[in-house]
Amino acid sequence: MANQHSNTSNRGFASMDEDKQRDIASKGGHESGGNFAKDPQRASEAVRGVVRTAAACRHSTGSR
Repeated sequence: MANQHSNTSNRGFASMDEDKQRDIASKGGHESGGNFAKDPQRASEAVRGVVRTAAACRHSTGSR
């Protein structure tokens, strides 16, 4: 479904037309490069990025 709301993003999977979404989904993620199983270094870097982001969020809100 294409973007129908003026206050939403025009980027990303959800904003694509349904046929394009089906085409991508039918590939099961094999085309995305998002599979970390074959690249453990990339997986480690992604985890470190998530941890840094979470720490920054906690720090900025004063949460523990």
